Amino acid sequence: MFDWTEVNGQLVLTSSANSLVYFILLFMGGIFLIGSIIGFIISKSLFGYFLSSSICSIGLIFLFVLIDWDKKETIIFNPLNETIKFKITEKDGLEFSYGAFQKFFLTEIITQRNKGTRVQYLLFIIKNDGAEYWIDTLNNLEDLKKKLQILEKYITLPVDGVSSLSAFKKGEKKEYLHSIEKISLQPTAYLKESFQDGYTKISLKKIQSWDSTIILFLVVVFFLSIISLITVQISNSQSYFAYIFSVPFGIIALTILFGLVFINLKDVNLLYNFREIKLKYSFPIIKFFDKEIVIPKEEILAIRVDRHEHGWFQLSIVLKNPIEFENQFSKFLYSSNLFRSISNQDEDFLFSKKQNKLLLWTISSKNTTANTANYSDLYYLEQKLQKDLRIEEN
Repeated sequence: MFDWTEVNGQLVLTSSANSLVYFILLFMGGIFLIGSIIGFIISKSLFGYFLSSSICSIGLIFLFVLIDWDKKETIIFNPLNETIKFKITEKDGLEFSYGAFQKFFLTEIITQRNKGTRVQYLLFIIKNDGAEYWIDTLNNLEDLKKKLQILEKYITLPVDGVSSLSAFKKGEKKEYLHSIEKISLQPTAYLKESFQDGYTKISLKKIQSWDSTIILFLVVVFFLSIISLITVQISNSQSYFAYIFSVPFGIIALTILFGLVFINLKDVNLLYNFREIKLKYSFPIIKFFDKEIVIPKEEILAIRVDRHEHGWFQLSIVLKNPIEFENQFSKFLYSSNLFRSISNQDEDFLFSKKQNKLLLWTISSKNTTANTANYSDLYYLEQKLQKDLRIEEN
């Protein structure tokens, strides 16, 4: 995931994308676009036009995913001033003293595939308050061992991990000063605070970047084209087989389309006072689906911002006991969080399972422009909630 280089006495990790994946995305996007152009030229029916539209949208999705992917991050270990910097843009990032961290942590993600099992190894550095900061994802044990040896030259911290990686555990630790912590606590205009019925109300609105908006639009166009394609096929066919094969696919496409619109309309508001926190999930169109989760203050252990795989920042509440959802639908509404990334693997981490975390918002480190909420909003909320609720970190 990262290219590791040693430059001027510093360890510099730069995010990198697989060139083969780049080529595949570019090739597939080109093939689908060329196919759709040919389809539009030779089509003489509605069926052909809808088919070409769906193929065109797939090709454009490949190309815009390629554009969105080409955004890099850098992690810098500087032993001279004993700091770690998570550099997101030239002018933006986070900086911590070595003394802000207690250890490295190793875990693994096991993926079952048709050709066998794939295991990836995730390297984290853990802050003194328990917050988890993702460093890199490695594809084999030899590479993991090599990277840990490189890290030892720049920072000395214990290495902990899941039981299957116990061979890498080390207890050696150097005492570092905790003097630097540069985090932007300036909220954006997309974080709104108000007072309502004895509660402080917090709302955080994510505005999609132009490329993400186009990708979402193209996905909607694709499913609309599929539904239209199936409708035309059924109306032009007198065969029962057309109904048997087309109707189920039409229902699936319509369900996925509804789900996309449903989740993107969902809004999350946080209300709190000195006694409790309320999470309200609301929908502008269908109020029937509105839900509320109430958390008594005595159940709250901590408010945390973690940085997980691919640079996703997550604000969560650490609880004494797990949340009990009233039904499966309420659980679904929670798990489809407004900012949640589909690729996010946080629930697979053993060290997260030891704690009961309720995820509030997730924001990509790529959100650094002035037209959307970004990670600084999460750090601002972490500090504000801890102060207002008088929650002391361990």
